[in-house]
Amino acid sequence: FRSAFASAPNALLAWRLVEGVGFIAVVVVAPVMMFRVAGPRHNRLIFGVWGTYMAMGLALILFGAATVLDHWGWRGLWLTNGVLAAGLVPLVALASRPRAAALRPAPASGSPLAGFGVVLSRPGPVLLAVCFASYTINFFALMGFLPTFLVDSLGYEPVRALPLVALIALGNAAGALLTSWLLQRGIAAWVLIVLGSGLMGCCLLGVFSPLVSELTRLTLAVGAVLVGALVPISVLACAPLHAPTPALIGSTNGLFMQGSNIGQLAGPPLVGFAVASAGSWQAAPVVMLTISGCGVLAAVVSRFCGR
Repeated sequence: FRSAFASAPNALLAWRLVEGVGFIAVVVVAPVMMFRVAGPRHNRLIFGVWGTYMAMGLALILFGAATVLDHWGWRGLWLTNGVLAAGLVPLVALASRPRAAALRPAPASGSPLAGFGVVLSRPGPVLLAVCFASYTINFFALMGFLPTFLVDSLGYEPVRALPLVALIALGNAAGALLTSWLLQRGIAAWVLIVLGSGLMGCCLLGVFSPLVSELTRLTLAVGAVLVGALVPISVLACAPLHAPTPALIGSTNGLFMQGSNIGQLAGPPLVGFAVASAGSWQAAPVVMLTISGCGVLAAVVSRFCGR
């Protein structure tokens, strides 16, 4: 709410920082809460359902932002988001109340900082954070530049491009649900990470290629975000397996999310710099495929790093 009423750039940045802290708190704690409340046989399914949050949120904002911006401007958009977030607070409290005992954190020895240091000292969580980072670099670079690419290279009107990007984002949500089903079927998480990273990189080669048709490019864009969803859901599902102790599952998830945040921050500038330097969109898939290769390698090595 305060961001919507900020009158100075510094104040807006400060409140956006507060929003970011709140976002990190939610995405780190929510999977842990779900893991403790759900029955053991449903844990992987829960991670898949949770993993749709980013794609669904992106699709909703792309579908609704134009209308809200036209009527109420960016401040109205921020207020709308604030109302939606505030409305979820009583729902979360109501849903968690019957299972309050299950949601109490496991007792941990030492300080939180020391616990995070233990997590950082283990190669498994670090490698999986690299996998998460490689995925988010490619995902946010693709989704960030896709509207511009559709307008500049394929001749779409902006009013057509944004809903199309929203529909493509929904493919990521479908991929998250598919991943949870595959995990439930007993397929190893590291295998899904390798497949997701590798196939996403291959699809991105075609998205920016002038040698394929427009329909093929759009189909490959959907395919990229769909198979890419194999990565984050599988990484989150690995937290209980790679956390040094059950009490450090939250810290392990926190490390994964830091990898994700680094990817969100680095992805668009990295790909944008490559495209600007080469003067062509063909530079984008080269960078993206390299990043995907790093994710594949990290996943393979993590296979040999147990708790």
